[in-house]
Amino acid sequence: ALVKHSTARIHLAINDYKKQLALLVDSELIVMNYVNQGSAYVYLREFDSGIHILRQALALDSSQIGIWNNLGNAYQESGKKTEALYCFNKLIALDPKFVGGYINIGLFYQGENQHQKAIEQFNKALALDNNLALGYSNRAYSYLKIKKMKQAMTDITKSIQLFESNSYAYRVRGEIYLAQKED
Repeated sequence: ALVKHSTARIHLAINDYKKQLALLVDSELIVMNYVNQGSAYVYLREFDSGIHILRQALALDSSQIGIWNNLGNAYQESGKKTEALYCFNKLIALDPKFVGGYINIGLFYQGENQHQKAIEQFNKALALDNNLALGYSNRAYSYLKIKKMKQAMTDITKSIQLFESNSYAYRVRGEIYLAQKED
């Protein structure tokens, strides 16, 4: 199933996951199966199915931040914002050092055009990992949106220094240059 999943034969992988489930007795393996199966559904953008399966994994083990993270992303992609934010906050409560949780919450707030709140989350992520190119580029975007061009340029420059092939960072840098010309 994992080979099919990793080679984008997702429907075949889901069928294999379902067959495997009938054979599994170990709860850890069942949770892993649900997580993989749920992720496959999310990849196919079948969010309701993915959420349903990921919630089954959560019912068996609510201590895994990966499940909360995947479930939060599925909720966010499906437009269930309250549920997404709940999941992201839950995973941070379980592991306050999980950088990805702060990034996801920051991205959530960006999507809501609440850029100051997004910056606060990216600050938390960068406090844990100051070499996080994605943290700098996302924070730069939020700085751009609240018209703090100096901070935006500083962050985007740092992001590009850390990860030169990040096309998103170059796009944001272009937006910063355009915004500076408009002022």
